[in-house]
Formats: sequence, C-alpha cells, structure tokens
Amino acid sequence: MERSASDMHWSDPNVVWAVNRCLRTYPEPGWSIGPEWSGQLKDLDLWLILGGRGWMRCDGEEFELRRGVALVARAGSSYEAWQDLDDRLCVDAIHFDLLDQQGRRLPGDALPPRVLSVADLGMAEAVSRRLRERRYFHPEGQSASDDRVSGALLRGLLLDLDHHTLASGNDDASDEMAEHRTAVQRALSLIHEKPGHQLTVADLAEDAGYSPDHFSRIFRSLTGRSPQAAMIHARLDRARHLLRSTPMSISQIAEALEYSDAFFFSRQFKKFVGESPTQYRQKPRS
Repeated sequence: MERSASDMHWSDPNVVWAVNRCLRTYPEPGWSIGPEWSGQLKDLDLWLILGGRGWMRCDGEEFELRRGVALVARAGSSYEAWQDLDDRLCVDAIHFDLLDQQGRRLPGDALPPRVLSVADLGMAEAVSRRLRERRYFHPEGQSASDDRVSGALLRGLLLDLDHHTLASGNDDASDEMAEHRTAVQRALSLIHEKPGHQLTVADLAEDAGYSPDHFSRIFRSLTGRSPQAAMIHARLDRARHLLRSTPMSISQIAEALEYSDAFFFSRQFKKFVGESPTQYRQKPRS
C-alpha cells in the first residue's frame, strides 16, 4: 500500500525528491529580502552559506548567516534577511519539492529542520555544483532517470547535514567544534588526495585559518594523531598500494611519493609497517 504525504517523513526512502532550480548568488550591496519574497516562495529553498555574514529572521526567530550554516526556507513562513555590507554573502540556493508517490507535497511537520550545520562544506559545495551542472546541461528538463539522480544527490546531502546537526547540537561550543571538524576534514582530504605532495603543518594551518600550534592541537584532539603522523601514514598507505598493485621499483615509488631517496623511504616504511618494502611486496596476500 502506498503511503500518503501525511504519513511520511522527509527522510522516508519512498519520498520523491524533485530538484527545481539551483543557483549561486553573490547578493548585491543593499540586498535584503522581506515579506514579498516570502509570498513568492512556493517550494523549499535550501541555502548553503559559503562565505560572508548576514542574518535571517523567520517567524520571529533570528539566525546568523555565516560560512558553514545551511537553512531550509519553506512556503508559508515569513522571512526577512540582510547582510553585512563589509562581508557580503556567497550563497548556493537549491529549490526543491518533497512529494509522496501521488505527487502531493509533504506537510510542514514532515519537512527538514529549518537550520542545519555543515560538517564538510567542500562536499556540500561539490553536491550543489553537480546539481547546477545537471540543470545547465538539461535546460529544457531532465529525464526521469536524471531527476532520480538529482534527487538522490540532494537527499544524501540533507541526510548528512541533519546527522551532523543532531550530533553536534546548537550551542556556541558546538558551533566552534563544527568549524574545527570542517577544518580537519579539509586537511585530511588534502593529505589523502596527494599523499606524495610535500605539505607542511604550516600549509595546512594556513589553509584552515589557524596558527600551526593551534591547528596541531585541534587535529590531534579530533583524530588522535598529529598532522605529521597523518601525512606519514597517508604516504605509506599509498606506498603499500603501489607495492601490491604495480610493477614500480622501490626507487620509482620513493620518487613518486617525493621521498628524498629510496633509502630513507625504505627505512621509514620498515619503521611504521614492520617490514621492508621488498618483504612487503613478496609477502603472500590472503
């Protein structure tokens, strides 16, 4: 038996996610929204705040708009929003509908939370960009299968945002921890994307906007190891993969991973793995 919209929650796997429109906007100086915008909103509108600072007032409750915050605006509510003229906003907006199998919209109490925190802004931005690209390539409308893919991308993003928000809470300490997690997750991505690249703790700290000492403390508290140890393990993980799956020589692997020489690579490999690269390569794999 098919369930009706009144019996469904937004996370229900039977909900149909319909992506209507996606755009990135840099609001002009003097930009604001008021009651007229609220009256024109007919669907759901996910805002991903990528930069800048502003504020939104919804049904009497005020929220700060800053990097790493997501909001879901919905028809029927009253909205006002404005920005800091010295720190203008950058926002990805995704308009969508949540429908039951008969095409009826879900009621208000079944919709996603109004305010969400973003665990991995890079991932959220990538999903948003992919949704925009899919709309650009199909300006006259997507096929049913394309619609399902777009809906699945957006559903996955909202589930991740909701999970992180529930896990982190909403107080100031949790907001700070969310920022720390985002910085460390980005650093881990940089480390694992190019394990042979000679990153330094100073590079990672500068990218995160922290001092090297402060960044190192945050990194260790969240991962249980230092940034230096994480970089070593990422290089050695890649080395193990190359030893198992390629005919590259020890010297070639050392050079590819930007070790100063094959001797230093072999010494570090044995120290952390417990056997030499040659022994590791020759060892039978189960």
